[in-house]
Amino acid sequence: MANQSPFVMPDTETLHVRDVYECISTHFSATRTKSWPVVDAFLRSLEKGTVCADVGCGNGKNMVNRPELALLGSDRSENLIKLCAQQNLEAAVADGLRLPYRSGSLGALISIAVIHHFSTVERRIIALQELFRVLRPGGRGLIFVWSFERQAKPQPQQDALISWTLDPRHAHTSIPAHAESTPKGIMLTRYYHLFAEGELEALLERAIAGPDLLEYESMLPGGAEAGCRRHPIRVVRTGADHENWWAEIQREADVTPGEGETGAPAREADASNPPKGSPRRE
Repeated sequence: MANQSPFVMPDTETLHVRDVYECISTHFSATRTKSWPVVDAFLRSLEKGTVCADVGCGNGKNMVNRPELALLGSDRSENLIKLCAQQNLEAAVADGLRLPYRSGSLGALISIAVIHHFSTVERRIIALQELFRVLRPGGRGLIFVWSFERQAKPQPQQDALISWTLDPRHAHTSIPAHAESTPKGIMLTRYYHLFAEGELEALLERAIAGPDLLEYESMLPGGAEAGCRRHPIRVVRTGADHENWWAEIQREADVTPGEGETGAPAREADASNPPKGSPRRE
């Protein structure tokens, strides 16, 4: 539909992200028990008492055993948030495009393997701009996405439906219509936009430069054109970790257009030869 708001979830995400995670939540949680080293190092680097949001927190694996931080989780999956509640974690069901936090209220945030589940460029930009919105000046963020080039099982294109085989005993809700029975279990597919090298940095720059798509409704015909204000965000450093790209961001003091330009972010050493073991995937 022409001019459909990007805040409306496309069918691809409804069927191949939301419905799948509601179904596989218990099985998924059993396979996600430990923070990745880059994520753990970022959280350990935060000052004691920092209010930090885990946007797309899943089962809360990055929130457990961190009493020095004030951690707030959110996820679109009700069943994953129920698993957080069972661990007495502070977490709520929320849309990543409309986070339940005041602007400029958070000292830090993490978004681990989330942005790649949004199926359009506009929705990915809005998700990033929403992260920008909730950070306070000086606040830091860490973003992970799956890589196109670094997949252990190469995909033919960047927009991919990647399978998950579910033991029927772990099915938490009704099985999505697209599921298929196989000898190993029920096969479902999850949607991913696999990021090419440099694409995360380019998308961050687009989101930083504006326009602010959080004001999308005002940009429709008959509405006032949203301004192209530059978000006061800088990319501190970027890197690769197993099958992922990542970037660390920081919010600066508000700037006027044309001010606050910074140089290119530092690129961390490429983890092309990771330790033996399973690749880090969400």
